[in-house]
Amino acid sequence: MTNVQEFVTSFESLPTTERQEVLVELLRRVQTESHDLPSDEDLTAVADTLFLELDKRERGT
Repeated sequence: MTNVQEFVTSFESLPTTERQEVLVELLRRVQTESHDLPSDEDLTAVADTLFLELDKRERGT
């Protein structure tokens, strides 16, 4: 499992209030950190992954 996957799994196991606190902190940091915008290819790849996951959930697999 990658670090990102481990983080997401840990995040999803948190109670709702703690997940909200983590999200607020991450969003605060995104505002203050310098970073490049994602490319069109990056956005397309993420969208493809998201839609494939949604399709899997709808099929119940």
